[in-house]
Amino acid sequence: MAVPLLELAGVHKRFDGGRITAADGVDLSVAAKEAVAIVGPSGSGKTTLMNLATGLDLPDAGSVQFEGEAVGSAGRWTLLRRSRIGIVFQAFHLIGALTARENVEMPLVGAGLPARQRRSRALASLDRVNLGHRADHLPATLSGGERQRVAIARAIATEPSLLVADEPTGSLDSAASEHVVDLLLDLVRTSGAALLVVTHDAGVAERMDRVVRLVDGRVVGSETAAA
Repeated sequence: MAVPLLELAGVHKRFDGGRITAADGVDLSVAAKEAVAIVGPSGSGKTTLMNLATGLDLPDAGSVQFEGEAVGSAGRWTLLRRSRIGIVFQAFHLIGALTARENVEMPLVGAGLPARQRRSRALASLDRVNLGHRADHLPATLSGGERQRVAIARAIATEPSLLVADEPTGSLDSAASEHVVDLLLDLVRTSGAALLVVTHDAGVAERMDRVVRLVDGRVVGSETAAA
């Protein structure tokens, strides 16, 4: 049996001195090349689960494994995010003073790539999201859908094994949302990466391979999405 790319086992996470339980014994596995949606009502723990899956939060109990190895330290998670995990944030988190290309280059600086290679990789990533012609534009001159595509290009620039997207269509209109989901699925299908999407949008969730449902920090269901 293949080892999951990502596996959370009995994970707990509490905030506010233990008064708020955001993850309550969560078990979750994501296989290589699999597209998984995390859904649930507001406050169910979706974003906390994303943070635990990427090391932005560390669990109070339980374990998180990446490619079969437990990841226990913040330093190890930092290394994984530089090379193996790409994150697409709902709010884009682009730097306004940098061009689209320069924003995409940022994680490559942390990966230690030389300038010429960073530029080439960034331009290739922008081409993959059909934004090569906007490489020298600042974020303020781009539409919401274009800014989200720049954020996706930045997340895939390191050629990650796992792509994680937090509400990737939350601030987009329906046409831009459909385009972004098409893009995410195409990228993971062609690269062989896994995709973990946190979403409140049923239309987005049903396009994934599997839907995991959260309520009050607990997994209450996991089913194959409708074809």
